[in-house]
Amino acid sequence: MKISDVVSTAEVAKMYGVDEQTIRNWTQEGKLKGRRVGRNFVYDKEDLPLLGPKGKVIKERMAATAEITEKGISLLGIEDLALYLRVDKEKIPKLIASGLPYVEFKDEKVFVKSQVDDWLFSLVNQLF
Repeated sequence: MKISDVVSTAEVAKMYGVDEQTIRNWTQEGKLKGRRVGRNFVYDKEDLPLLGPKGKVIKERMAATAEITEKGISLLGIEDLALYLRVDKEKIPKLIASGLPYVEFKDEKVFVKSQVDDWLFSLVNQLF
């Protein structure tokens, strides 16, 4: 294992969009697998699952929908997107018809989280 395959608590917190204490809590609860180094934890990138709201594990790392941490790109499948947007997955086709950007990956529609965020931001701006 190379040092570049390991990330700190702060880096994991940034990946998941939560604070460092939440990462420490999830580690203590067993939601994340970390190793103690001194007073801190470190995490193997390959062991980090894709997490949804409140730390719920959505899918394992090797699923088609995965967090590509080494590139800093988050891909969401339809179920994951529904959780992220907090909508029923049956509403996703309407959002796609409204211009929600997606890409085809292994015969599935996947959504780049940053593009979803940009799309939502533009919708909010149109309202105001």
